[in-house]
Amino acid sequence: MCSLPINGQPGKDPAACTQAQTPSVRDTPSEGKAKGQRFVFWVCVILSVHLQLSLFAIPPSSITSGRPFASADYQTHYAQTTTLSKGLDLFGKHWVYDPDMLAGSPVGLIFDVDNKAHFLFTYGLTKLGVPRPTAFNLFVVLSFVLLPFSLLFAARLFGLRPRGQLFALGLGLLIWHFDSTAHYFWFAGMISWVTVAHLTLLVWALHYRMLTEHSNRYFYPLLLLLPLSLLVHVWTFAILAVPMIGLYLSNRTQLNRSDHLRVWGLAAAAIAVNLYWLAPALRHFYLVSPSGSVGQTNPMFILFDFLEIMVKPGATGGAMPFTFWRFVALAAALAALAALRKTKDGRFFYAALSLGWLFGLTYFAALIPGLRETEPVRFVIPLAMLAALVGGGWLAENMSLSTLRSWPRPAQAAVLILVVFILPRVIAPVVYFMPELSPPSTEIIEKWAQYTRGIGMRDLFQPATWKLLPIFLNETMLSDYIREECTEPGRILVQNWGIGEYLYWATDKPVIGGFPDRRLIHEAANIFHDYSETRIRDQEKFAEYLVQYNIRYLVVTHLTDDLKWLEGLLELKETIGPHRVFQARHSADYFQRGSGKVRAGLNRIEVTEAEAHPGTEELTLRFHHMDTLRCRPNCLVSRAPLAGDPAGFITVTGAPDLPQEFVVEHVY
Repeated sequence: MCSLPINGQPGKDPAACTQAQTPSVRDTPSEGKAKGQRFVFWVCVILSVHLQLSLFAIPPSSITSGRPFASADYQTHYAQTTTLSKGLDLFGKHWVYDPDMLAGSPVGLIFDVDNKAHFLFTYGLTKLGVPRPTAFNLFVVLSFVLLPFSLLFAARLFGLRPRGQLFALGLGLLIWHFDSTAHYFWFAGMISWVTVAHLTLLVWALHYRMLTEHSNRYFYPLLLLLPLSLLVHVWTFAILAVPMIGLYLSNRTQLNRSDHLRVWGLAAAAIAVNLYWLAPALRHFYLVSPSGSVGQTNPMFILFDFLEIMVKPGATGGAMPFTFWRFVALAAALAALAALRKTKDGRFFYAALSLGWLFGLTYFAALIPGLRETEPVRFVIPLAMLAALVGGGWLAENMSLSTLRSWPRPAQAAVLILVVFILPRVIAPVVYFMPELSPPSTEIIEKWAQYTRGIGMRDLFQPATWKLLPIFLNETMLSDYIREECTEPGRILVQNWGIGEYLYWATDKPVIGGFPDRRLIHEAANIFHDYSETRIRDQEKFAEYLVQYNIRYLVVTHLTDDLKWLEGLLELKETIGPHRVFQARHSADYFQRGSGKVRAGLNRIEVTEAEAHPGTEELTLRFHHMDTLRCRPNCLVSRAPLAGDPAGFITVTGAPDLPQEFVVEHVY
């Protein structure tokens, strides 16, 4: 049987799943046609609701505004896309050394493993004449468009009957729009992750059918979708590896030679398509700086999530916790697993292994060294999506009006009372994520908000809107000012990481700032990447830091009490909205030892009028060292140790005499 039933005979033969989706022998042709028409009608109804919610979340004018979406992570990905587009055009390479970010750091190497497909999609459209911001935004639109088809086709492939497919589709869309983690992720800019959260459902279901039906019919779509999913986000591997390998091993005695070749062919194709970025990433893996600081959960978060209590925004995201639909899906999936096990359905093992693996990653991975780096909270989204798929068939069988009518009156009354109590948990996320629909007086909503924030969370970030809007006026005014007025040589230190990423791509100025958890040693240059850093609150040490990295300007968005002393150390130049632009008073330059003039660009640092440090034939540049840097003519590059910064600076030594003009270049 193919609808994950509680009753009836199990469908052990996957081919029966396909047959079960056609009218049975008891259906007349007209009855079968009517069922098909009803199915299409309800699919259209659900899709129209998804379309309206999507248009509300992404106003069409935002897509073509000429600016990328405003949220912080979108700035990170757009900055990567902008830099790598230049790198591909200039050098034909997919990663570069950029002296303008973090005193010199690689872009396109390791840190952007969640932006490969987004970049390629954007770059391809720009070559067809689409403006880069529009092309970038369209990737987000594409994810919204593909979502219902991922859910629907995966449900069909896994053997759910039409009614079960509808339930899986509807529940998955409710999670996408009204589960706080899912909604926060696509709003904040983690679009690649939420995309693979639904795209991997198709890969997962196709893999099941390929191994159980021994057919090329499912192999060819997998040959496209598995490598593509890894391009979208590398942690596709974490989602799928254990379930897919587990199914393969459990079925190994039933597989023929062609089956084995298909499985190993998929693995080879996935590696081959991603080798262009995977090879240099592995070659430079020594640059990784593990942190495991954000997205960390533990088993107690199971209770916190169920009760919708905010404990730590850094663990679960900045949205108030709304998890009702997630737990509906999980409960339905558990019931479905029980039914599958009872009827000895062949899908039980695969579904149970997959759900158990994702559940374990979500709530237990942070307890295991190494797995902390995956930011375990993220796995709750594919977990919820898969639960919606698996549980959809059970809900279709057991949550109909006819089933409810067959229950005793006391049971019906209990269900009605339960619905009344649950209703606020259904309405609250709608009101929260769509505040434009709320009445002006929101006293009740505010009380609910205070409850869901939890103790000590009264200052939780609450945007005025959850719509995906382009860069705001304050930010464009800030970038215009930086570009036109901040002209003295030196770097710009940016406190707010989203603003740091924005100024990096919008001004072409050398920036120290941006995403605070890059997992690369070069992030040590950014004093604000870790607010426990003692130098932030020590005026003398902060002054030394400004000199060390030749920071000429500082952009502060949150002037907290422990930073008030900045106004005595630096000169306030301008206030733009919440942003303050300071200028440093020191007289340092880009040379730690020696002197000269510097001009830097992608893969290149050019020095003229160079003078060596007295008594030597060398000078030291305040740019991060990398092993791939070479010097010409007649000079050598070495690493100058730097306290608190594993990357170190660049020392250039003459061979034998230091030339007055030389170029330090990144070589591949």
